[in-house]
Amino acid sequence: MIQVSRSHDPDLVAELVTDDDVWHEASDDNTGSPDNFVPVFHDSVYYLVPWLDGVPMGIFALTPVNSVTWEWHTGILRPFRGRSAIRGALLAVEWMALNTPARKLITWVDAEARHVYLYAKAGGFGIEGTSHGSLLKGGRLHDQYLMGRLLCQSSQ
Repeated sequence: MIQVSRSHDPDLVAELVTDDDVWHEASDDNTGSPDNFVPVFHDSVYYLVPWLDGVPMGIFALTPVNSVTWEWHTGILRPFRGRSAIRGALLAVEWMALNTPARKLITWVDAEARHVYLYAKAGGFGIEGTSHGSLLKGGRLHDQYLMGRLLCQSSQ
């Protein structure tokens, strides 16, 4: 069974964010070393962890852009990528709708990372624009898609 909860555990957050595969996907050429990563904790920073039978699947980091729009960052551990990761993302979206003032989520996706684009699309995100040459990866500038999704207020 997959569940989502907000984490305030700096060790768990650091472990998930600095996982080799997650760090490689999420970082750019100037991010620095994962050895120097220290999570930022503040009332407005949300670290949501999807759990599969008590095992963390990865992490979603969310920060407000304004009172209703929040930026979404994704880090799914390799063994959990696929359908369970999509279910975890949808549960995190629902958690945000029920527990925050967020009504819109946005995320930036490397236009050359098709698997990340497909994951975001499966999570209900759509392309809202393209920022050309806005990500430095592997010594090359990549375009990024700005993707977003509206949150519906639950009737529960």
